[in-house]
Amino acid sequence: MALLISGQVYAGHHEMAEPPRPAFSTTDTTLVTAVVEAIDYDTREVSLRRGDGEVITFTASDDVRNLSQVVVGDTLVAEHVVTFSVEVMPNDADLEPVAAALGAAVRSDEGDMPAGAIMGATMVTASVEEIDLESNMFKLRFADGVVQEFVARNPSNLERSKVGDLVVMTTTESVGIIVEHTTGSEE
Repeated sequence: MALLISGQVYAGHHEMAEPPRPAFSTTDTTLVTAVVEAIDYDTREVSLRRGDGEVITFTASDDVRNLSQVVVGDTLVAEHVVTFSVEVMPNDADLEPVAAALGAAVRSDEGDMPAGAIMGATMVTASVEEIDLESNMFKLRFADGVVQEFVARNPSNLERSKVGDLVVMTTTESVGIIVEHTTGSEE
């Protein structure tokens, strides 16, 4: 998505640029490494020992390819990443609020070590319906028509926003898992 801004400067007249609209983003990443303690190929039950010593036991679904490649001592590495961002933009095109989601998944090929990744993203937009600087409150109208009231964590953000602005909230979440032979664990 690109936002183009143009302005005109007249001889002897300079327009003051508006302060930038509020925006922020946060990302949380969790990395877990565990060693295969036990595996039952018939029931697909797998036990993993995490770095803190905790043993986790689960049943691998039929979607897990190539479980027969895994042996005791192999290492499982999993990464979970969640990103959340909010951006307030001028709504010059008078766009209506929307909500959308998408997802994708991939897994290892037949014969490879088990691995896979899944990613999902949601985007929700809302229009600023009301700003009350005195009470530090604002109201947003969402795609379903519902209007909700919020308290601003940072009051200066309300001063940099306008009724009619579009608030874009995006969440992405991904999980990637790979199993690797650890030296000495291969049969």
